[in-house]
Amino acid sequence: MSLEKNKKIDSSIYEILLKEDATYSAESSRCALKFLLVAHDFHLRLEALFREFDLSSQRFNLLLALKLSPQGLAPSEIAKLEKVSRATATQYIDPLVKRDLVYRMNSKKDRRFLFVRLTRKGHQILNKLLPLHNDFLEHFTSALSVSERRVLVELLAKVEADR
Repeated sequence: MSLEKNKKIDSSIYEILLKEDATYSAESSRCALKFLLVAHDFHLRLEALFREFDLSSQRFNLLLALKLSPQGLAPSEIAKLEKVSRATATQYIDPLVKRDLVYRMNSKKDRRFLFVRLTRKGHQILNKLLPLHNDFLEHFTSALSVSERRVLVELLAKVEADR
């Protein structure tokens, strides 16, 4: 199903909900539903970009974290960054090892400790993907001015802090 068709279905479901159920006419409900629609559309489009590189958002985030940590990261650090269990972090790492995007390396100080690092191929993938990712973010938010983007970030931080 295309992104546009999927967006129209989601939009029409929520529009019906807003029209049919008076309890959903409050501004808080409208705001939350609009946020949900935009976030869903953002997620679908971003995942489509990552699929072009045979990645998911979690694996992209892991590659990016490793790029920013040239010394490597322990699986426990990866789990903490991704807010997942260590077993789930391993599920992110294993396919990247098989594709030669990352490698595992034992610590020189203590062989019981393991670190994950980017390979040359991992760096090459990121070097191709990061400009496309940046273009995507710019395009997705292009309807907003720079100051409006800052305000939106502040507002979303405020919502997040209140959870």
